[in-house]
Amino acid sequence: MKQVEISKINTKIEKSKAEIAKTKSEIKAAKKELDERKEVLRDQVVELQKESNKSVSGNIYIDYLLSSDNFSDLIGRSMAVGKISSANKAAIDDVNEAKSKLNALAESQEAEQAKIVAAKAKADSEMTSLKAAKTKAKESQTKLQQEMWDNRKELEARQKADSAKTQQLVKTAWNATTTQAAKSFKGSSSLIQNAAQFIGVPYVSGGRTPAGFDCSGLVQYAANMAGISLPRVSQDQSNVGSYVSVSQLQAGDLVFWGGVGSAYHVGIYIGGGQYIHAPRPGQNVKVGSVQYFTPSFGRRL
Repeated sequence: MKQVEISKINTKIEKSKAEIAKTKSEIKAAKKELDERKEVLRDQVVELQKESNKSVSGNIYIDYLLSSDNFSDLIGRSMAVGKISSANKAAIDDVNEAKSKLNALAESQEAEQAKIVAAKAKADSEMTSLKAAKTKAKESQTKLQQEMWDNRKELEARQKADSAKTQQLVKTAWNATTTQAAKSFKGSSSLIQNAAQFIGVPYVSGGRTPAGFDCSGLVQYAANMAGISLPRVSQDQSNVGSYVSVSQLQAGDLVFWGGVGSAYHVGIYIGGGQYIHAPRPGQNVKVGSVQYFTPSFGRRL
């Protein structure tokens, strides 16, 4: 917007210069006309000087009248002198008035141009300030972007460090769990050992292979590896073997949630209040605790 304003001011300045140049040309023409009028007047005075032969009164016009031959000549000369004086006076007055008006116009135009030039100088100054502000804003933006980039790199480094730390903690916890589970499995049935090797396998609804297990699929697969035949689903598995209360559980017993013949979840008890099971979608085969998820009863095969 400021650039448009400066462009308009420049146009005004050029227009003002043209008007001033035109006015000065008219002033020059008026001056020339005045000089010509004066030249004519001078010629007229010379002619009158010639007619009067020599001055008597010291005034050329009076001498011209006094040198008339007769009364008629005097009247004629008087009228001529009157016309000349009147015409010359009117012409000179007109030229002087025109010159005065043109001078006033020129002064007015120059004053207006001075205002326009001052306005342009102000606009130029504002434009310079805007450019400086724009440059400063750009520098601030660049600095902010750099700071954001630096912060992003620092954040990524921290996240990476936190991730590594988390992974180490998980690994440590996993090793501890595995060690504890190994101690629990020692001396227990092959059913437990078979199930333990699948810890970490993801839960898959309807799954019954090492690619993915659901709860009854894991128990059936581990039992088959041990040479034990079990039905496919937990409801049917809850009818196999003999009933055992939770307080009487032993390593290798199956643990169920729900009722006999209607159980909705199953796992393998490994002793120490723990069991292996495939919990639910989104989780993996893992060791659970009766403290947090207590089974309803057990079945001893």
